[in-house]
Amino acid sequence: MRIRVIILLLLIHAIHTLFAQDFSNKGKDFWIGYGNHVRMFNAAGPNQYEKMQLYITSDINTVGKVEIASVGFSQNFTITANQITTIDIPRSAALMDQGLYDHGIHVTAQKPIVVYSFIYVNAISGATVCLPTETLGKEYFSVNYSQAANEQNAHSYFFVIAADEGTTTVEITPSADTKIGQPAGVPFTVDLKQGQIYQVLGKTTGQTGVDLTGSKIRSISNNTSGCKKIAVFCGSGKIKIGANCDQTSDNLYQQMYPKATWGKKYIAVPGLGNANNYFRICKSDPTATVWLNGNQLTASSFINNFYYDFLTKEVSVIESDKPILVAQYFTTQNCEGNPKPGDPDMIYLNPVEQTISRVTLNSMQPVTGTNIQVHYLNFVLKNNKEAINSFKVDGSPFTNFNPVPNDSNYVYGRMSVSSGTHNIVCDTGFNIISYGFGEAESYGYSGGTNLKDLYQFVSIKNQYATVDFPAGCRNSPFNFSMVLPYKPTQLEWKFNGLFPDTLIIAPGYDSTWMVNGRQLYRFKIEKPYTIYEIGSYPIKIIAQNPTPEGCSGVQEIDYVLEIFEKPKAQINTEFSGCFPDSTYFTDVSILDRPVSKRLWNFGDGNISQVKSPVYKYKAPGTYTAYYNLITDIGCLSDTASKIIEVNPAPVAMFDLLSPFCKLQDITISDSSSVSSGSITGWLWKMGNADSLVKKDNASFKYRYNTIGDYRVSLIVESDKGCKSQEVSRQINVGAVPNAGFITPGNCIKDPFSQFIDSSSIEDNSESAFSYTWNFGDANAGSANPNFSTQKNPLHKYTATGEYSVSLVVNTPKGCADTIQQKFYINGAKPNASIAFKNGLEFCSNKNVSFTNESGVDVGKLIRLEVFWDYNYDPKIKTIDSFPFQSKTYQYNYQEFFSPEIKSTNIMVFAYSGQNCLDSTSQIISLKATPKLVFDPLSPVCANEGPLMITQARNTNSLSGNGAYSGLGITTSGKFYPDKVKSGIDSIAYTFTADNGCSNVIKNTIEVFPAPMANAGPDLDLLEGKGIFLQGRGMGRELSYAWTPDFYLNKSDTAQPFATPGNDQYYTLTVKSRDGCKDDDVVFVKVLKKPLIPNAFSPNGDGMHDRWEIKYLDSYPEATVEVYNRYGELVYKSIGSSKPWDGTFKGNPVPVGTYYYLVNPKRGRQQMSGFVDVIR
Repeated sequence: MRIRVIILLLLIHAIHTLFAQDFSNKGKDFWIGYGNHVRMFNAAGPNQYEKMQLYITSDINTVGKVEIASVGFSQNFTITANQITTIDIPRSAALMDQGLYDHGIHVTAQKPIVVYSFIYVNAISGATVCLPTETLGKEYFSVNYSQAANEQNAHSYFFVIAADEGTTTVEITPSADTKIGQPAGVPFTVDLKQGQIYQVLGKTTGQTGVDLTGSKIRSISNNTSGCKKIAVFCGSGKIKIGANCDQTSDNLYQQMYPKATWGKKYIAVPGLGNANNYFRICKSDPTATVWLNGNQLTASSFINNFYYDFLTKEVSVIESDKPILVAQYFTTQNCEGNPKPGDPDMIYLNPVEQTISRVTLNSMQPVTGTNIQVHYLNFVLKNNKEAINSFKVDGSPFTNFNPVPNDSNYVYGRMSVSSGTHNIVCDTGFNIISYGFGEAESYGYSGGTNLKDLYQFVSIKNQYATVDFPAGCRNSPFNFSMVLPYKPTQLEWKFNGLFPDTLIIAPGYDSTWMVNGRQLYRFKIEKPYTIYEIGSYPIKIIAQNPTPEGCSGVQEIDYVLEIFEKPKAQINTEFSGCFPDSTYFTDVSILDRPVSKRLWNFGDGNISQVKSPVYKYKAPGTYTAYYNLITDIGCLSDTASKIIEVNPAPVAMFDLLSPFCKLQDITISDSSSVSSGSITGWLWKMGNADSLVKKDNASFKYRYNTIGDYRVSLIVESDKGCKSQEVSRQINVGAVPNAGFITPGNCIKDPFSQFIDSSSIEDNSESAFSYTWNFGDANAGSANPNFSTQKNPLHKYTATGEYSVSLVVNTPKGCADTIQQKFYINGAKPNASIAFKNGLEFCSNKNVSFTNESGVDVGKLIRLEVFWDYNYDPKIKTIDSFPFQSKTYQYNYQEFFSPEIKSTNIMVFAYSGQNCLDSTSQIISLKATPKLVFDPLSPVCANEGPLMITQARNTNSLSGNGAYSGLGITTSGKFYPDKVKSGIDSIAYTFTADNGCSNVIKNTIEVFPAPMANAGPDLDLLEGKGIFLQGRGMGRELSYAWTPDFYLNKSDTAQPFATPGNDQYYTLTVKSRDGCKDDDVVFVKVLKKPLIPNAFSPNGDGMHDRWEIKYLDSYPEATVEVYNRYGELVYKSIGSSKPWDGTFKGNPVPVGTYYYLVNPKRGRQQMSGFVDVIR
């Protein structure tokens, strides 16, 4: 209870007057008209009739009805949240001309909806957002545009609808002459019943007409009632906007805002894809001062003291000291620098004073009759983090905003969207327009608007808020107030049975203030009221106005009081449960009203008023967090609470046992603690790539593979899941020395043995080493100690034998290494001896080798020295510090070619100590070797015949035999290029002298690849015709030559054209870039035309006894057929081997004329004719 009282006190302290946004384009009652369209005058038939549709949507599910009583139309509808319901309006409700109509379209719904009206046909389309009845006013101005179109009967227009019951008297003052002759500037009145419409059309001449901008439409009093609400729509039946460009036109259709809702500041954002826009600024008061981007506009620049036009592609700021309205116009496509697609449209903008925080809109795309291709949205909102971060389109954040030039307090954004429904929400208010373009068509409208009468409204005040519209909370006492721009003589509140009606004579106001130069007064009922059920309650206020200004003294003001359920606060938290982590509190309340205030109490005396705070508790413990909120109409929620358990974090601690040496174990022990609970997890980070997870705090060992600095860290986790802060220790892992020393080679006669340190370390810190030597000498004494700490110590051994010596090397970091080696103190009597296994004569180009057979009486030899030319060049020697018996030694002497033989003396010394040695020697003979030369070889073609290679030979006096070897060559030197084919081939020549010594010399020969000629297949050629030879070749950069060149068009191409008159052989020769050649032959058979005799005499006289066809033998597949006069086949043959002998089935045929068919084939056409048989 105490917490609740604290919260209430804090909230009451924080509350101030709230100007909530309730009079938006969302509502439950609408009056709409089927506005004028050029096709109402010019349609050639039903297929050209315009259509009207209503698009109805909401963010909640609801039901409703559309009625047009005058035409008997009624249609119920069902709305699914965030979906579009389409209603087709019958054309019988259209406003076909100027005058009075009964065709008001009445839309009602059980819950608030958004309605859009769309009139369209064949690329002439316009759309408007519709305004609920409760937002309508009593005085309007028409805003249109300069009227010109691409056809006649396109009128500037406006129409007015009576929205209240009873008779509404409307005074109309046209700004220009009307279609039926009403003159400009002369007012006239019409009386309308609820739902009746009066439409005014501007006068036209041909394809142009008057602009009705500035026409005044207002509701005035009559004999029976005061001023009533009216709806006004403006537009054009068809219009083009822009000069010197396409003539395409479009209709305009917009619902006008009441004058009382106009604002003083607008931010105009040109469209995407149609960036050069016209804007029209309209003044409600001719004395208003207007600034455009900070520059004052002169009064004379306003047409008729009412409007000012400008064209721009830049974002503009428009301000005034009195209410104004701004309209935005898209041009005809290809006008004013705007590309396709597009066409004219008009949108009434909203001032920054009239914003919304949530809207569901429709990007228009009817199923038929239009072809809108692109859809866009423009946004304007406050330039603050809360607004930008909470702005969402269809549930996704949109942050592509830019500061408004000339006013950085605002930002603007533009985006492309798909057709259909879109939901836009923000924690703060914004302005929005929706528009789209197609080929020669467009649509555009204010995406959502907040229309509040700035001068006359009901005010509700409860404990937590004062709102300037009729709304309250269930079970929450409140006071009624009425704000008026005058002081009434009496006020009567009629509650329709909800409460007793209240009449106040000569009411007194409790406060007054100025708005746009008008004095406003607030009249409050002191008695508080409480309503116990949510719902909508109609209320009427009847005011006696002593200064009616065109209305009677009695003014009836109707409102619907909306009573809402108090909000239900709901919260979520995200918290690790561990100190000192932050707790993330989130408001997840589901609300039907905007939130104006929030209060979080974290249970430790601290509070916050942000939506989703992040809080860090100061100490572990159990806390109860509380949350309350207040909606924009002052409804206080119940208190939501959440228990927050803040558990202590454990404290990590650990120790490391030195020394810290590479590849040596380091002992690590944990000493972490936690004030409550227990530690259940240990995460060790070793400062390298290793992370170790342990399940207990037992000590463990770890070793590093490389030297360097490491930060060892520990994080421990408690049984509550809380983790400690990471604690770390920096260590330096030192290098471990690599102990080593060189053992001396000594005999018993040497005065001392010296040990040479060869220890190393990877960080090159050898100079810092410390040493501990043990010489392993059992005979050592104080004068000749067994130990030393020197780097390279000396020690005297007194007996021969094997000794074990150890060395320990230490670094300043405590890293150590030990090595132990054995060595001998050798005897004093070595014996030098060597053996040559392959005789004592050697070729000078081969190595000379011998085997060591030296030894010593005790121990081992420590060194062997070999002098390879002891007599003449003792500097040539080999020293071996690790000799052993049977070890082979070899040497390559300088090769020589003369004289034929040389001698040299090899001397060997064997050492068992520095002062103990023995020697031996041996003279050997070296023989001369052949001296060879191999002259260069010329390249050859692979298709050349074999050739002899004779360029290799021996040039010194040694006798012997030579032999060749390699690919494609015989030992005698015959070389076959075709075995190599192509490339560089290596040839070796070996000469073996009679003295047994040999040498080898090598050379290379290049074999060029052989080209390949192909003259093509043998060809048949009809006599008198020509043919291309089918020659081709393979090879590198070929040239071609044909021989003979008779009857060829060219002889140096692969496929010349040949026209021989007789049979002909042609030879094709191809030549590669290397000069290699190849040839091939083709035969061209000339097929002469068969010569067919026209008679023969088969009488057996040996003359012309057979019918022989000359040249038919060139056609082996030819067919010959002969027919008698009756068409009977008497002879048939294939080929020419058996000419016709004038018989048929063995009997002579009768004398006469016979018909023949000869088909030579091989490309020659069939021949026919007659042959006579004569006897």
